[in-house]
Amino acid sequence: MEKPIEEIWKDGFSKNNELLVPKLNDLYHKKSNHIIDKFKRMFKINMIAFFIFSVGVLIIYLLDDMPYLGTSIFLLINSYTFLGVKQLDTLNKIDKSANSYQFLKSFDHWLKTTISYNSNVARYFYPLTFLAVSATVWFDNNAGSKTAENIINNSETYIFFGWPVFWTLGSISIALLMSYFSKALYQWDFNLIFGRIVKKLDKMLEEMEELRR
Repeated sequence: MEKPIEEIWKDGFSKNNELLVPKLNDLYHKKSNHIIDKFKRMFKINMIAFFIFSVGVLIIYLLDDMPYLGTSIFLLINSYTFLGVKQLDTLNKIDKSANSYQFLKSFDHWLKTTISYNSNVARYFYPLTFLAVSATVWFDNNAGSKTAENIINNSETYIFFGWPVFWTLGSISIALLMSYFSKALYQWDFNLIFGRIVKKLDKMLEEMEELRR
């Protein structure tokens, strides 16, 4: 007995879907791996850049006879770098054998957790780095010492126990503002480097969630 036209159409669509779903899964699997591998690569390069920068700063400060200040900045930057390395290790533990949707959801969860945690770390990292660098004015034996002398010798400068009050209060105020706006500063910094990748991730998750409905 011949099949009615409705069943023929239904079977045709079913077979097409059976062929289409594996192709889509394979496509999204490749795209998700590409996005996350690119993120890992950029994240790693960012950590290496931080380390190289910290070594350069340390060398400059040692040559300028400021070993304690240089070492402090070096350790401060590399504590942040070490945190990034640990976070990259946790990212590498995400199960890539899972389907592409679960894989991307796991990565998205890791990303949101990392951003939230690093935003809290930035509350201390940004202001402490600023204060350490601004202290160069008082300990630099070359250009910095001349700047410090000009500040102290200025007749309009109010000195209290050898420290210029308004300059010191100004530095502390800037550090406090950096701490207050640290979340926005970190988000801007993050988006500057990884923003395009995150947008692609969000778009792909939207497409996959739409297909799952």
